[in-house]
Amino acid sequence: MESHSIRLQAILSLVYKSDMYPEYTKEIHFPFGDAINNKYKIKRSQEKKMTNRHLTLEQLEIFKNYVPETESEEYSKDMFFLMYYLAGCYPIDLLKMFYLKNYSKTGNHCSYYRSKTYNTAKIRKVINISINSEAIYLIEKYRNRVQPTNKTMLFPFLAQRSTTSKEPIRSWRKTVNNGLRQIAKKIKIEKLKCDTARHTTFNKMKNEGVPFSKIMEVSGHTSFNTLQEYLDSFEPLKMLEAYDKL
Repeated sequence: MESHSIRLQAILSLVYKSDMYPEYTKEIHFPFGDAINNKYKIKRSQEKKMTNRHLTLEQLEIFKNYVPETESEEYSKDMFFLMYYLAGCYPIDLLKMFYLKNYSKTGNHCSYYRSKTYNTAKIRKVINISINSEAIYLIEKYRNRVQPTNKTMLFPFLAQRSTTSKEPIRSWRKTVNNGLRQIAKKIKIEKLKCDTARHTTFNKMKNEGVPFSKIMEVSGHTSFNTLQEYLDSFEPLKMLEAYDKL
């Protein structure tokens, strides 16, 4: 029921933005919103809360040190850490980056619009990421080798495929998740998939003392409550360090 309500909310938001029915206004007729204003508020079920879906600092180190045994594992591990180093970007945002528009090796940065909210956000904000040497290494390892133009994708993963269709992206994500699943069994981590990279990024940033405002900026979220669902409590070691400073 919850997932259907979320989809319905997204569809109705697009309808109201399109001016297809000018006689209806979002402020008056839109059924979703705050209960105080007699609107229906979608409540996230407890079992679907996003916390505890990230790698702990110990698990992250184990995964980093794991030596892939197959090409599939190597590819999946590289893609995981590429999303991790690019501030937890979504697979769709990674695959839709352009060579000249979104990436600068000399400037050490990437920038992109968040695809998930591109058509619904009132103000489209560019997410700017400063990238480290590990990210540059992975990008250079997998980037397009053709002479780049303004229309050249950064990665060839969607080459000769539609960038508007969701099917190639789902297929890519499934391939990466399959490789991660094999690695997870070997290093004894319960859950390891594409989404884990995003959750791990934000929790690592939090434990390193990065301000919540900066985490919100790179996550693309505008609601602190939404971001909070990604974040777990501080690692025990970090808590001990904090108490030592009291």
